[in-house]
Amino acid sequence: MTEPAAEAFRAKRPGLLVNIGWTEKDNAKVVAAPAPAPAPEKPAAPAPAAAPAGKADPNSKIYADIAAPILAAKCNACHGSEKSKGKLRMHTFADLLKGGGDGPTTVIASNAKESLLLVRAKLPLDDDDHMPPSDEPQLTKEELALLEWWVAEGASETLTLAAAKKSPEIEGFANAYLSAKKPAAAPAPVVAKVEPKAPAPTPAPAPAATPAPAKPESAKVVAGGGKALDPNAKIYDELVAPILAAKCNACHGTDKSKGKLKMHTFSDLLKGGSDGATTVIAGNTKDSLLLVRAKLPKEDDEHMPPADEPQLSKEELAFLEWWIAEGASESLTFANARKTPEIEVIAKRSTLPSLPKLTVAKRLSRNRSPSP
Repeated sequence: MTEPAAEAFRAKRPGLLVNIGWTEKDNAKVVAAPAPAPAPEKPAAPAPAAAPAGKADPNSKIYADIAAPILAAKCNACHGSEKSKGKLRMHTFADLLKGGGDGPTTVIASNAKESLLLVRAKLPLDDDDHMPPSDEPQLTKEELALLEWWVAEGASETLTLAAAKKSPEIEGFANAYLSAKKPAAAPAPVVAKVEPKAPAPTPAPAPAATPAPAKPESAKVVAGGGKALDPNAKIYDELVAPILAAKCNACHGTDKSKGKLKMHTFSDLLKGGSDGATTVIAGNTKDSLLLVRAKLPKEDDEHMPPADEPQLSKEELAFLEWWIAEGASESLTFANARKTPEIEVIAKRSTLPSLPKLTVAKRLSRNRSPSP
């Protein structure tokens, strides 16, 4: 204890003898203790390194970030919120697992071999059951591989990239797909210089159109073109085939045969498709599927033509129904058929499709099977 400290102690304890054996010489030796050196600053923790270029976020959810966007781009136009072909919707995870008319078989968790989403996507492009339809955007090899991997890994809604088992090939596909999805930086807006518009010149008055010469009343027009019916015209050739060509053959003709059904020739029409010879049943309008499906509500999945395609008019449907009731013959003429006044009016009206007449050679060759 130093002398000053002892004096302070004595002041607090009057009458107490404090002997510290300390002299002024000792006091002089005491120097102030140096101030403690400041502790060195801790270096700031390094910021986490960014993922290398082309490397996907390991926390990405496979369904939300990969599977759902692929389905939205390639499947949901026909199987989404607004349309559900085959009673199948694929725009939500629950709908995807629920499946469609075939039951919960579109995606079967951990069963890539029997999941119809994959089975149909792997069929040849010209197969009627191939999906997406051949005239729609197709799944790429990489997209199909990613979907198959996701299904094999359990088809979970919450599975992440980090938690899934990945082959180097799949990891590369996933990284490439997710990198391609990253939005590019928006370019700075360009302010276009607007030049004042010159006043538009006043158009010169158009010359009055010369009226077309009226057709003589005696002109005879073949069925479907209006006015008099040619009694020798064949009903199938003159009206039935043109109606089918306009409203059905795009999906059921020479280039495409949905449901294995072709309707561009008389023999194909009677042969039917995957439902057998039920498209047109001679004399049976109640069971002929051509009529049954055309009469379904437009929002029904089985309605034909599809809701987004040109529809049969009321007159066209009535005419087809009459032809089937009369026996659905290829050779039946207007003269030989029983006609109601309504049917005669429909046949004369120009609202029915008018196609170029078939030459005799074309008519003979139209129903022949192509040479092997």
